[in-house]
Amino acid sequence: MAAGRLAYAFGLTGAAAAVDTACSSALVAAHMAARELAAGAAARALAAGVSLTLGAAKTAAFAVTGQSPSCPRIQLRSIPAP
Repeated sequence: MAAGRLAYAFGLTGAAAAVDTACSSALVAAHMAARELAAGAAARALAAGVSLTLGAAKTAAFAVTGQSPSCPRIQLRSIPAP
């Protein structure tokens, strides 16, 4: 649902799809876009990825098990609940 609403908000036309594959959603979305471009099914494509961890317990579990991102460009931020 969010993909269609975002496309509408930005004035984009054509197909809009949401991809949920846990950790590889952005990579899969980019692959799907590249495949459509290569096949000639689309003249332009836009692919993006977002990952949200909305629970403190889950974030802590990722940190303890070493699953937090180690890339310096990726930042984990806690947002206090209202």
